[in-house]
Amino acid sequence: MVTQPTSEPEIEPADPVARRNLAALVVIVVAGGMLVLGRLDGFLDELERQAVNDPEGAMARASTLLQFALAGLSIVCALCGAVILRISVLTFRSGQFPPPGSAVIRDLPVVAGPAARLRGLLGVAGAGVLFVSALYIITLFDRFERLLG
Repeated sequence: MVTQPTSEPEIEPADPVARRNLAALVVIVVAGGMLVLGRLDGFLDELERQAVNDPEGAMARASTLLQFALAGLSIVCALCGAVILRISVLTFRSGQFPPPGSAVIRDLPVVAGPAARLRGLLGVAGAGVLFVSALYIITLFDRFERLLG
């Protein structure tokens, strides 16, 4: 029996600069999150004390805090959706994943043809879900304002 030689899939090598940038971003986000959570505990204690003396003022401050939190969440959803949409459109157009010229953070096998286009379409759908989620979160501003105000 004669066997066909199998070719190894093409590998897109990891970009050390992209890997370093991602590590820096993760450190900044984690440090920022820890800072916010540390400050939030003191803010909530103060808000509880204020609620005893001035319930309406405390409710207004809580409403403002909630609006800032929802705005941040909405922005994160929209930004992630934009990044995913960009990569997905490039993948669909080129018929290759990862798209040619893109920096990857780990070695990835290159997928080409219909499988890559499918990944592109699924990515566009995922980005759409993130954009719709961001818009929905924005509509929650008004609903929480009516509920709390």
